[in-house]
Amino acid sequence: MVKSVVLKETGSLGRLVRFEVPEENFDLRQAVRAAAAEYCRTGKGRRSCMSHKGLDCGRFVRDVPNEICEEYGFRKEVESEELEIIDSGKMCVSVEEMVYSQTELCRMNEKHAVCETAMRFARIWGIMETLDLEKTLSDREFEDCVGSLMKWAEEFVAKQQKDVSAFFHEKLKEIRS
Repeated sequence: MVKSVVLKETGSLGRLVRFEVPEENFDLRQAVRAAAAEYCRTGKGRRSCMSHKGLDCGRFVRDVPNEICEEYGFRKEVESEELEIIDSGKMCVSVEEMVYSQTELCRMNEKHAVCETAMRFARIWGIMETLDLEKTLSDREFEDCVGSLMKWAEEFVAKQQKDVSAFFHEKLKEIRS
């Protein structure tokens, strides 16, 4: 039977290592620890362990010979493959990176322009109320006014007008007459 292990390396790189084990419930971790300790008791292993303050998993895979591993009931496969490790919770694409069609982008830009224009109209209305140039609206009147301001903003954007103030005052003249 073959067990596969991913060794996480620097950043998002990893190495897939396969081990031949005698059975499914074989305790590979314990066997690797025992084989690593055995290797560290050899001349080459002792020097490596002392210079690196121990034997990490990467060095184990690279340096410990299969002869030692076989004493503990498993064998390393000679070739391992490099992998890129991606956190399963990492977003593949964020909302900001989403790709929109030209039509969608135009609609989004138009909606943004309409909202921005409606906000400008609301500011003008608020200034007029503050200066007593327009009567202060009740809540009910305000709700109606919001609908009108949105319609005006849609018209302003659709007609590609440039002067917000002039357009607003023209609309005021229309509703007053």
